[in-house]
Amino acid sequence: ILRTMREQCPSCRLLHHGAAASSAPHSIVWMRTRRGSGQGRADGEVVAYPSHSILNLATFDGAGGSGGSSSSSGGINGVPRVQTTLRTGTVPNPNLDPAAGDRIITAISQVGTHGTHAAGGWSSAGPSGSGAAPDVLACAFSDGTVTAWHRDETTNSPDTVDGGNGWRETVVVGHLAGGDSSDEPSTTFVAPPSVADVAGIASSTSLAVVTASVDGINLHIRPLSPFTATATTTTTTRSATRTIKISSHAAASITVKILPKQNELLIVSGTASPRGNRIHAYTVPLDILSLSSSDVSTDEAKVAEVVVHHHGSLPGHLDWVTCFAFWDCQEGEDADADADADGGFLLASGSHDARVRVWKFHSPTATAAASASSDADNDVDDESSDGSEDESEADEDDLLDEGEARLRIQHGNGTETAVTLEALLVGHEEAVTSLSFRPRAATMSSPPSSSASPCLMSSSMDRTILLWMEENSEEEEDEVVVDGVAAAATSTGGGAWVPISRVGAAGGILGGPIGSSLSGFVDATFSPDGNSLAGHGYGGSLHFWTTSGRKYGDEVESERWSAGPCLTGHFRGVSDISWEVSRGQYLLSAGLDQTCRLWTEIPGASSSSTTPAGDDVTWHEAGRPQVHGFDLNALACVSDHRLVSGADEKVSRIFEAPKATLRLLQSLDAAKKGGASPTDSADDDLDRPERAFLPSLGLSNRTTVTGGLEEEDGFQATGTFSASDPTSTDENQPTQSQLKVKLPTERDLGVVSLWPESRKLFGHHYEVVCVAAATTPTGDVIVASACKARDVENASIMIFDVNSGRCLQELKGGHRSTVVSLSFSSDGQYLASAGKDRRLCLWKLRGQEDGAEDDQTIFYLASAVDSAHKRIIWSVDFCPGQPNILVSGARDGFAKIWKIDTNGEETDLKEIRKIEPSIAAKAGKDKAAVTAVGFAPRILQDGSAVLAIGMESGNIELWAVGGNDDKASTCRLLFAVPSNFCHIADVRKVAFRPHDADKEIILASCGMDNGVRIFSVLLS
Repeated sequence: ILRTMREQCPSCRLLHHGAAASSAPHSIVWMRTRRGSGQGRADGEVVAYPSHSILNLATFDGAGGSGGSSSSSGGINGVPRVQTTLRTGTVPNPNLDPAAGDRIITAISQVGTHGTHAAGGWSSAGPSGSGAAPDVLACAFSDGTVTAWHRDETTNSPDTVDGGNGWRETVVVGHLAGGDSSDEPSTTFVAPPSVADVAGIASSTSLAVVTASVDGINLHIRPLSPFTATATTTTTTRSATRTIKISSHAAASITVKILPKQNELLIVSGTASPRGNRIHAYTVPLDILSLSSSDVSTDEAKVAEVVVHHHGSLPGHLDWVTCFAFWDCQEGEDADADADADGGFLLASGSHDARVRVWKFHSPTATAAASASSDADNDVDDESSDGSEDESEADEDDLLDEGEARLRIQHGNGTETAVTLEALLVGHEEAVTSLSFRPRAATMSSPPSSSASPCLMSSSMDRTILLWMEENSEEEEDEVVVDGVAAAATSTGGGAWVPISRVGAAGGILGGPIGSSLSGFVDATFSPDGNSLAGHGYGGSLHFWTTSGRKYGDEVESERWSAGPCLTGHFRGVSDISWEVSRGQYLLSAGLDQTCRLWTEIPGASSSSTTPAGDDVTWHEAGRPQVHGFDLNALACVSDHRLVSGADEKVSRIFEAPKATLRLLQSLDAAKKGGASPTDSADDDLDRPERAFLPSLGLSNRTTVTGGLEEEDGFQATGTFSASDPTSTDENQPTQSQLKVKLPTERDLGVVSLWPESRKLFGHHYEVVCVAAATTPTGDVIVASACKARDVENASIMIFDVNSGRCLQELKGGHRSTVVSLSFSSDGQYLASAGKDRRLCLWKLRGQEDGAEDDQTIFYLASAVDSAHKRIIWSVDFCPGQPNILVSGARDGFAKIWKIDTNGEETDLKEIRKIEPSIAAKAGKDKAAVTAVGFAPRILQDGSAVLAIGMESGNIELWAVGGNDDKASTCRLLFAVPSNFCHIADVRKVAFRPHDADKEIILASCGMDNGVRIFSVLLS
């Protein structure tokens, strides 16, 4: 059935998913994907990051790089966009306490591989010699669920029925939608704690995933079904998972490394104790990857024989050990084989104590072996300690002789590995949250060879990302100061590790709302080629920097990094969306993160006015009109680039776009039209302010002028992001190939892209719940709003005049409880309202000929339907092409179509259709509630209207609805939006872009999974 739907609507595409990344460490991976006919051809790069419980895969428009640079061909290259999202097939742990909150993804990791995959052609070579596979990701959830996503490289078509783009999910630990656990049916699924970090390796037959949590370290082993060339859909597979308890110490970080010569897997974990934290080292035989799903009894015997060796611990860190990174001192196919030779490998560890330690694993020298032997007993007994060592022990450890081994690892083949402290890096002022070594191809610290010096990147909550390298200095230790950062650390090689570059966003409003400030970086990573890096801000924004590199022989400090467009979005549930009313130039969204965001089309390198939607267009956040102190519940766009928003306060607020925002929108329009001049200019409106600012102790935005604001990088005082002025009247107007547009950074979005507040709308006694706006036949712009009602007296609707801010009327007598949804007809004649009392009310505009006063717009209750649904009515909407058609959706799982019948002075609402979404019909008694409904502006050739239905489960369906009340006119399902394109929590609003008359129209949706989704829908 799904394949038939796909054939009927082959180009339902996700243009963009805007959502903030989860503010947790270990939650961003930048990898090179492979796709082709089994030959491992690289097709591009993907940045994977979680939002809520969705896994997002971001790509870059244009050439595929980052940095936001403009190519000579015009447009914007390097603009990130999310067009593939992966929705887990698991359900929340039923044993989890509901008070724990929503289930989210807490950590992801790129899974390494051992050997070669039978069908995918995986290679064991990877970025740190660990055999990182380009298309395998491990995901861990806050309820203890663990899954692995892997991609079928043999599928040539990028489109799949469920929108997964060839990705498949394997459940390691968790519950599937059918109610089964990944364990055996007889196994009791115990609720594990939230997973803090995850790592893993895979072979052609098995998958091993290691998790770190407050419960300790667990090793999960399960058979892995091989890929098949006929796989065309994203599926979730299950089989028995065997779990081995490695440690009971609370752990905050975990990493693994394959040691092929020793045929072992090295597991390194960092503890999360109040003080005296340690780094523990374990080894496990690689035979654990020989499981086969065909023989469960044999697998159980193999797992039972697995012996985990604990080799001791490394003291030194004074707080939680939060991150690790490996670096091979040798490069090439023999890198892992030579790990026990003189080259060895490095391990960098970061901690909340703001320090980074670099450890070297190598063959023990005579001195190191003797010292390690004397401390071996004490080290091995660390496993039974409580982690509460005095801080003086860590200080004394730093005073050991240089090169003296802190730990000795005894391998199963009789060889040994010594661990020594290579360097102590001091430069950050707050907790270190992530570490990553730069890929060897981009280090350029020496002639290209296997001995290139490592470059280490560290991110911190002090809002900086530092790049460290080892200097070739004299043996004496000198304090080195770079960019005001002191480094007093020496290495066994005689050089000091110093910060050579620093990036970050030091701006924002300190102490202000999270939507306008950066609280630090929780993660950072390099691109596969090492010429770009991504930083994950605490508020969920992903920052990108790129460099053109440097030539061999240049000073390492000569390399400069330039910032590019960010990936941003709401970091809490999105409550409402609204299109710009004239032509859908942009989309506004309001969320419970107390921000209102503006999304608009960004032209690609070859876009033009004739380019179909989505072919070469990127949607991106280009403004943040409102950063508030209360959760935003509703908003509505009104004419002349204004918006009205309602929050958890008694007033609604009206904002108007400043000149700076209008110039940016005009620049983007000019770029889409090939550089043509816009018909009007923002400077023509002399009364419109230049921009707004948010006072440090203020609640809302205030007006400012250019002269009173210091110029910010990337946002010029003219308020435009354009290198060329698109409003110029010169006959030598720049063409698209000359036009360059720079998008705002996260700092610009939260500080200088605000809209000034023009007025407030007073009248409600409780928090505003919903708003709607319309233009009446007389040209008046009005707004209707409703608030929470604790009694019948407050279950009213307020009608305001936007231009004057005056309350025109209070509509009473229609509802007895909170009104949750409002909708105006396209001609402004009717207002529909619905709420928790299950009552559907129709209010009609009374004109002057009916006795209204000259200066008033008056509505009266024309019709009301008691118990219009069996449960709460969540959403109502009028059909734009047929103003007498109305739809309502409710918790009972149905959407009903109503027709307005007018007989003389009497107006009646008549139910003509009842729609049960196909997904709800399959669910039986547990059908999902219909939480959002919306009509498209276009009518089909047979006269049917297009209706979008959003559900509590996150699914979205499109239906064709006949406007006649005869039996011949029926409702039919056009198609269901692919599951991986859908939300994973309640859909709060669906809205079609206005005035889309072509076959391809744009649909937007928002939900409580923090996401704003924009689709391209093809209607035949």
